[in-house]
Amino acid sequence: MIKEENDQHFSRLRDYRLELLESNEDSTVELKTFNGNDGSDVFYRFYVCFAALKKTWCAHCRPIFGLDACFLKCTTKGQLLAAVGRDANNQMFPTAWAVVDVESEDNWVWFIEKLQTDLNLHDGEGFTIISDRQMGLRNAVSNILPMVEHMMCARHIYANLNMKGKFWKVAKSYNMVQYNKRVDEVKAYDMSVYDSMMMKNPKNCSLAFFTPSSTCDDVSNNISESFNHAVDPARSMPLVEMLETIRRRSMLRIEARKMKAMNHRGKFSLKAMEKVREEQRKIHHCTIYPCGYEVFDVKEKNSSYKTKMVDRTCTCRKWEMSGLPCRHALKIISAKKRKQEDYMDACYLTSTWRKQYETPIKAVHGINFWKKTGDSEIIPPPTEPESSRGRKKIPKRIKGRN
Repeated sequence: MIKEENDQHFSRLRDYRLELLESNEDSTVELKTFNGNDGSDVFYRFYVCFAALKKTWCAHCRPIFGLDACFLKCTTKGQLLAAVGRDANNQMFPTAWAVVDVESEDNWVWFIEKLQTDLNLHDGEGFTIISDRQMGLRNAVSNILPMVEHMMCARHIYANLNMKGKFWKVAKSYNMVQYNKRVDEVKAYDMSVYDSMMMKNPKNCSLAFFTPSSTCDDVSNNISESFNHAVDPARSMPLVEMLETIRRRSMLRIEARKMKAMNHRGKFSLKAMEKVREEQRKIHHCTIYPCGYEVFDVKEKNSSYKTKMVDRTCTCRKWEMSGLPCRHALKIISAKKRKQEDYMDACYLTSTWRKQYETPIKAVHGINFWKKTGDSEIIPPPTEPESSRGRKKIPKRIKGRN
């Protein structure tokens, strides 16, 4: 019965694609097949990017997104690729997803080429991608988007090093002075740990080596991991039901975030204000010295930082990278009795947050109401025979300590 339902879903994929395009105009839905040994159409891969999501991302989201893949658990094995952006409250904004057979360079090239068109990425200049260190993904990004900033997820290195908080300080270094100092601390801590860290090239995941174009100071791809966790129940379903469940969950999420944004009364989003309050608690060690029009020398312990209020820059680079005033700027704002909101980036505005969720994904008819294209039916890709599958796999992987 399960196999029959699974086969039926594959056979209606062309009808499902047509229904998505009719119900959500200007969406991108692509279905790829290959010819089997008997001349039949065999499923290869499927890509979805709803018009509401891609238009909103291009108009109102920061130019940064994460790329990641996760395994499917249904009868026909495969992988789900996803691009996940960030909203004004620094939470996930799913943008596009695709079903492929394996996580390979060829499939990543195909997926990123689709994103390149839908999100107007061009050669990648001005955009930032966060991902793990999968070789096929890295090659695909460098070939298709040669000018993009490709940041590697720091958590994947940290899990292998197992060295408490010292590596996170390296990754969260906003400038070269901080970076070099913290690398030296790791070297003094344990030479073998230092060698292991340098083999992974921490420059790929340290903020000191990236530009502030994305207005984001995250060094991990946790938002993509959150998306994988959110769609986890769907990954065990037949293909079409899985895609429909992801669509419906996205619809529910848009409505929930819309209500949360509409009910919020502050000028800026919740998490943005939370980060500013956290930084505000650290201004007590700072002393300011005026040195020109809206330029200040801020001394913190044994270091001095040049802070330009008009340019919204500071030697520490935290203000530029995050779009939120650093402790040195907050000390000046406090001393001059100014408003913090006047120095926060517009990407965190509550009005922007509301715009990101004002356009919903439109409803889709049920399978019984889909128009039949009349084209040849698609069959599932071949699966391993029961005898070759070996011992039963553990349903849930054991997560790393960190």
